[in-house]
Amino acid sequence: MGKARDRGEGEPGGWLRQAATRLAALADDRGMTISVAAAESLLRERLSRIADRLGISWHQAQRSFDVSALDAFADRLVATFATEEPGGDLFSLPRTAQISVSGLGRLIAGLAESLLACERTAALEDDERAARRLEITELLSVAGLMQSESSQGDVSAPPAMFLRIARIFTTVADLTDQPELANTLRRDAIRARTAAVPEMN
Repeated sequence: MGKARDRGEGEPGGWLRQAATRLAALADDRGMTISVAAAESLLRERLSRIADRLGISWHQAQRSFDVSALDAFADRLVATFATEEPGGDLFSLPRTAQISVSGLGRLIAGLAESLLACERTAALEDDERAARRLEITELLSVAGLMQSESSQGDVSAPPAMFLRIARIFTTVADLTDQPELANTLRRDAIRARTAAVPEMN
């Protein structure tokens, strides 16, 4: 009983691995390589969001992920990962992705940690450090403003914002010599990438 609680009420471990294996295969069919472990993390994050938002159990949330839903999720995943909208003004892009206020708070905290890590590391040249500082501070500003514009419920934002945040987290995780920070940033990168995939209707 204790083990079940540790994994989350009703979290279907066997089903999750099977669904992740299928999602990885579907993504591969679409020309995108993703490991089963990464697909499992994406599905776990998405199911948690559905369960939290609707106030239902994991078992109930997984019912929304039948074969056709996994196909649709794979389509959205590949289409979303294809671009960060480089050079695009985030405020002018459609806000088709959503994340909880607490989830965005974690991403904002991760950006702040990433900024500190970039300032401290000796692995960056001065010009690259300045470029990363500018990008991270701009994302902090944009994320904060978008959060302030969401008076209730989830925060809506362009998928590109989450993809840029995920890229920064992954890059800083590779640069830092702090294992705990690296692991946290990689987990938060998964959270950001999952948020970037528009909700299925």
